[in-house]
Amino acid sequence: MPHRPPRPEKSEGGIRFDIVSDFEPKGDQPTAIADLVEGVGALEREAERLRVLGQIERRRGDARAALDRAGESLALAQALGMAPLQAHDHADIAVAYAELGRARQARAALNKAIERYRALAMSAHEVRAEGALAQSG
Repeated sequence: MPHRPPRPEKSEGGIRFDIVSDFEPKGDQPTAIADLVEGVGALEREAERLRVLGQIERRRGDARAALDRAGESLALAQALGMAPLQAHDHADIAVAYAELGRARQARAALNKAIERYRALAMSAHEVRAEGALAQSG
């Protein structure tokens, strides 16, 4: 087995970059590139849709379904590198756990949300999550 150096941790949210190249797509490549970009956009919309569905289910009193939806949204957001959505999903997971009477898991999810909000400088959300954590006891 060949030696592989350790990989650095992936950063949350990533860094925007532009590729500068003399490469010109040929044949069906322009269509394939457009399809890939469209597919990623569709997955991002699906992640957001799952979050909204979870919030609706929670408001209807189905915390278990809300927890499932938030978990699905989080998995997709992680795969796509959608750092702000990941933070919101952790907060939604915390609320669902709290409604299910699972205080320890709720606090753990709130701590993850706070950590991500802080890393993303989303201070208003961070303050709100810290207040919820303080109230959770």
